[in-house]
Amino acid sequence: MKDAIHFCSTPRNVFLSIGQAWRDTTRRHHLLMIDQPEGKEEALITALAANPGPFESVQTLPKGSGLFGKRATRRQVFELIRERLTAWSIDRVFTGNDRRIEFQYAQYQLQLANRPVHAIYLEDGVNSYLPFHPSHRGLRAIADPVIEPLLKKIGYGSWYDRSGAVGCSRWVNERQLTFPALLQTQQGPDVVQLPAENYTTGAAAAHIAQLVESMTREAVTFKGDLLLVLPHSNDLLAQYGDAKGFQRAIKPLLDSAGETRVKYHPNENLAVLEDWVAELPRRLPMEMLISQCVCRRIVGDTSAALLSAKWLQPDANVMSVRNSRPGPSRLFELMAQAGVQVIERFDSA
Repeated sequence: MKDAIHFCSTPRNVFLSIGQAWRDTTRRHHLLMIDQPEGKEEALITALAANPGPFESVQTLPKGSGLFGKRATRRQVFELIRERLTAWSIDRVFTGNDRRIEFQYAQYQLQLANRPVHAIYLEDGVNSYLPFHPSHRGLRAIADPVIEPLLKKIGYGSWYDRSGAVGCSRWVNERQLTFPALLQTQQGPDVVQLPAENYTTGAAAAHIAQLVESMTREAVTFKGDLLLVLPHSNDLLAQYGDAKGFQRAIKPLLDSAGETRVKYHPNENLAVLEDWVAELPRRLPMEMLISQCVCRRIVGDTSAALLSAKWLQPDANVMSVRNSRPGPSRLFELMAQAGVQVIERFDSA
């Protein structure tokens, strides 16, 4: 039997790999959670290690700290990758970020050994569709596509590739996307639609429900009218002044809504609707949460989470709040193309 290796660095990457692994029972699947802080393991990985489902193995690889610490850790990670490549009969590689050095190093080593594989990029949100990261401005907008790749080529070798958009490096054979129609260009590797049913039905959906219960110590299900996905309170209160200002503004919406839940930012310390709306687990990855819920309306800040919501729940009315961001941007156009309604404020829903 052949092996497949999954390079993941975020909970979203892991979520998408779970569906892929359940779908393909002809291979042994191995998940490597890369670039992780020392001594801090994602709750999802802890749950997955105890209940691996379709994965033959689950392992976390650290990123180290400090300049010299990171370099030493990177050497150790490269050595471990070489050991795994030698031990496994790999013919398929999945990645949620084809610019990650661990993925490209593995591809380079497989090429050196003359071992052909089929590499698949699994969409990582809005970055998969825009030619630039929407949050990058000024010097970072220049450094990210030019200086960083040059430094990596100098530090690691000419095999490092940053050409093209995300998912379009020379190491990728195929892109699997939730909304292929949103691509700005048809150039790059082949494109395949990522079916939502892989995550909302069958063995994958049952496994995800088990992982959610393990992470939250309770079954998380919500079938109702409205789900509010709030940004961090620092951003929210910059527009509404304080918590009471936001509560006053959103009260008419809450009064007119049926059963409602709120999902706060994972790092939120101020529950602005604490006495108003029941909360869903804030540290639960959004994709996993949405896969367990059925909502008529989902209202949230602009993020990959809303694209996931529209993908996993196509019949829901998903609304993206502009929150006074200046002018029409490509990001909001992208949301509209995906069928997400763009509104000005949370109280406009």
